[in-house]
Amino acid sequence: MLDENQFESLGEQRDTADLDTLYQIYSSLGTTLDRALTAPAGSLEARGVKDIGLILRLSIVHVWQEPRMVRTGANKKLHGHGKPLLYPWSKRARDLFFESISDDSVSLSGQLVGEHCIPIDVHRKHLQGLILAGCTKQEWIDAFLESQSGLNLAIVTKEDDRGLDKKKLRTVLLAGDPSPWARYAAAGLARESFMALVDDPRWEAYMAPSVPEPDLAASV
Repeated sequence: MLDENQFESLGEQRDTADLDTLYQIYSSLGTTLDRALTAPAGSLEARGVKDIGLILRLSIVHVWQEPRMVRTGANKKLHGHGKPLLYPWSKRARDLFFESISDDSVSLSGQLVGEHCIPIDVHRKHLQGLILAGCTKQEWIDAFLESQSGLNLAIVTKEDDRGLDKKKLRTVLLAGDPSPWARYAAAGLARESFMALVDDPRWEAYMAPSVPEPDLAASV
C-alpha cells in the first residue's frame, strides 16, 4: 500500500453526509480564519487563529480519515499497537515492533506515529483557499476527495518524526518537489526502506503458531 488509496468508503450515504459536514465546516470557518490572519495583533479575532486552524485540520482527521482507515488485521491487544498493518512502515518502525516481540523491555507505547505523508496543514491551506476563491460545493468536494486519494499516512517512529522536525518539514512539503517521498528522503527515510508490516520477512515467523518442545521423558 505504498501508493494505493488508504481510506475505504463507508457507503454512499455516510460518505455524502461526512463530505457535507466537512464542506460546511470549511465554508464557515475558512473565511473566519482568513479574517483572523489579517486582524490586528492582539485583537480577539487574531487570538483565534491557532484554534480555528486546529479545528480545520482535525476535522479532516476525525470526520474523514480515521473512520475510513484500512485496519485489516490491526489488533492492539494482539499486536501491542493499533496501527494499520497494510500501510507503509519505516524500517525503524518495523524493527521496533519485532524487537518488542523478542524483548519484553522494549515498549511500543507512544513510540509509533501515524505520520501524514502530505502534512495535514498543506491540505487545510489548499481546501481553505478554494473556499476563499469562491469554488462551488461540488468543486470543493472533488478537490477534497482528490487530496485524500493515494498515499496519505505512513507509520514511523518518534525518532523518524524528529528527523522531519530537524529538516523543518513538519508542516510543509519539500520546496521544488511536492511528492511525499521527497519529503521523507530529505529526512533520511528512503522510499525503498518502507513496506507494509505484513510484507516484512519477519512477519511470517511472528504469526506462525509456536510448536511446543517434545516431552522426551514421556516418550521413553
